[in-house]
Amino acid sequence: MNINKTNKRYLRIGAAALAAGLTLGTAAAFALLKPEPTSYTVSSEEGGYYSETTYYLTEETYNGHAAKATKNTGRQMSAASTSSAENTEDEEFVVGATKTVWVKETTDEEGNVTESRLLNKDEVEELRSAADNLNLGTDEDPEPTTPDAVIPYRPIGGGGGGNPETLIGSDNDDFHLHSIDFAITYNTSTKTYSATANASWEEQLVFFWETAKAAEEFTPDLMGITWGGDKHLKAQSYSISGNYYSEVNGTVGAVDCSRSTSDIYAGYVWQFFEKSGIFGKELELVTATTDFKQTGELQNKYTSAKLTYVHTYDRITGQISINVSKDPGIAASIGVTGSGLWQVELEIPDILY
Repeated sequence: MNINKTNKRYLRIGAAALAAGLTLGTAAAFALLKPEPTSYTVSSEEGGYYSETTYYLTEETYNGHAAKATKNTGRQMSAASTSSAENTEDEEFVVGATKTVWVKETTDEEGNVTESRLLNKDEVEELRSAADNLNLGTDEDPEPTTPDAVIPYRPIGGGGGGNPETLIGSDNDDFHLHSIDFAITYNTSTKTYSATANASWEEQLVFFWETAKAAEEFTPDLMGITWGGDKHLKAQSYSISGNYYSEVNGTVGAVDCSRSTSDIYAGYVWQFFEKSGIFGKELELVTATTDFKQTGELQNKYTSAKLTYVHTYDRITGQISINVSKDPGIAASIGVTGSGLWQVELEIPDILY
């Protein structure tokens, strides 16, 4: 990859992050002065919740992150994919990013989720402080088994080690780590962008003998890939698949995903159940891809692409929509209303059209 192009991309993305209200950490700020940057991390409390987002500026760095995530969690996270179009040797990595948030869910005595919310920075720091006091490793592998050891787990059966499944909290509170990943490549021959999105949760089982099922089992979560460009970028193909943690007859259960709404010039939104069935199936990982192609003459302008994840724990009211921005440089957004939901967005600039 051309170093000048990488540096320019880094500065554009950094400027976009700052414009969005994110705060560059000290290390990231110094990284602005270094040549050939490959990644940097920003933190934010925009929207009233705390998040950490890492941008990967090279394919090697992003795929290394994907490989590490797969090793640490066992989830087969998709790396930056290539377009379904021909001449894949002309594929060029644009940028990748991962965003992490922390979630607290409160249940009643029968296991129904009564509240789900994203934590603020002080709450996250409190969890991290608690994690420092836990033994999360094993004698064979002293390293923590949780992603970056940023959330305190209480392993099943007590003590350290193993694959933790239950998080520290009261009998009615659980804390979850939720991550979304987004990567984009560009085919210079076919003028086609390929966007790959991943979303993952920790395992929290709901057993079949629990007569009251969690609300998530009846209201679908949503995931959407959207973009801007004032109809100069047109969708060519799309796909989505996922799996649950639980197995049936030794086979990992596939997630039943369906398209909720779409706009061929602005994006796709899918829906699926985070929890489904009486055997405690729970979403482990879902991956969506969309190819969109430049139409007409090159405008030499930049827009953005956005990954949105909407978590519901009660119900959705009204129609789900894709709202196109009046500014072609900004990706379309997902419109959804309901009593009991929150959403996380991960926007990537640097989409030339």
